[in-house]
Amino acid sequence: MSDEPKTDDAFERVDAARLAMSNTSKALIGTALAYPAVMALAPLIFGGAGAGLGAFIWLGALLAVFAYGMTKKSFGLVAKPSDVQVSPSGVKLDGKLIDRSKLDNAAVVRDPNLDGFRVMLGKKRSIGRKLALLTKDEATARGIVAKLGLDASHATSSWTVLSGLVYSRNAAFATFAPIPLAMIMLVIAALLRSPALALSAIPVFLSMYVMLFTKTQAIVGTDGVLVKWFGLSRFCRFDDVRELAPIENGARLVKKDGSHFDVTIATPNQATNDRYGVIAAEVQALQNRIREAMSVRAASPDATVAADPFLRNDRGAAEWLAALRKVFEPGENLRAATHTEDAAWRVVLDHGASEDARVGAAAAIAVHADKKGREKLRAVAETIADTRVRVALEAAAEGDEAALVEAMNDVGAKQKR
Repeated sequence: MSDEPKTDDAFERVDAARLAMSNTSKALIGTALAYPAVMALAPLIFGGAGAGLGAFIWLGALLAVFAYGMTKKSFGLVAKPSDVQVSPSGVKLDGKLIDRSKLDNAAVVRDPNLDGFRVMLGKKRSIGRKLALLTKDEATARGIVAKLGLDASHATSSWTVLSGLVYSRNAAFATFAPIPLAMIMLVIAALLRSPALALSAIPVFLSMYVMLFTKTQAIVGTDGVLVKWFGLSRFCRFDDVRELAPIENGARLVKKDGSHFDVTIATPNQATNDRYGVIAAEVQALQNRIREAMSVRAASPDATVAADPFLRNDRGAAEWLAALRKVFEPGENLRAATHTEDAAWRVVLDHGASEDARVGAAAAIAVHADKKGREKLRAVAETIADTRVRVALEAAAEGDEAALVEAMNDVGAKQKR
């Protein structure tokens, strides 16, 4: 962060510039979109030959803008000098506040073209970034993310893209399966002369577009990576991972058993044809975030010894919760130092602890937690990618017993892969 004194309201000025689309890129997009207007106005201006002349003028303008941009290498993003101030409540950009509630997703990546580090800020479950900043060094970039509370030790980070084609190979088959099915239905409808069957083929065919444009989301937490598409989900725990192997369109988590878990945020073809490095930046940011999350998890305190009293041990959710309510009560077998609230917090904060140990410890803490304790549980939940564990910790923080029992029951269920 900058050495300059802090400004009002705990905002701190940082040495960063705003990244924005270059004027040449805007001109190219504007020219491309102007085609309907040109074709509508040309006949009014030039008469009968207006349509052909208008198309010729439009194409010439498009090629001229493109040639200028390629010659000057001015396509893509450019850094624009800005007054950037950061605080836990958001970012002030040239005096305009972008509230922290609109920035719950962050990534940092080196930008070789602009000779700096890009801070990409956005909203989870949203395609694209709301704000991108450029800093001269990595420390400043990561300082911005940490100031906003969006680093790996305080929050999950996600990548959202359209199309289940990046979810898995099976998703690609599922997406296009409606086409041959609809064709078969139409052939049968023709043979049987059944208009009803022919009409029923239409929604079958349209279901392809529903799946094609359903968002795929990859969520990176300190516990692992969750990938979701069309109601399906796959989760990979970092405990099961031997190494991270970068791939062109995402990241490959090589497991200890030799299998691998791919997290892709583009198709191979999209990554190969990424002329301006838009996808490459997101891919690198994804890989960096996974490394950061794995480092945070590896640096967690070893709470294995303290985990025993909080484990499920084949009990039903209600029985498990009833036992956890008594775990801090004095008794002949409950006087060990490991059976304390401090020990429970060690387990909750241990990113490498088992799911049921963390959930059990959180449930035990929630029995007597004050407002500060509940806020701390919510903060831990923000770092977890596994939906089952995150929901359980949130229920514990809210003091919602019914939701907690349901969530605790789900923790034992095997995550879909």
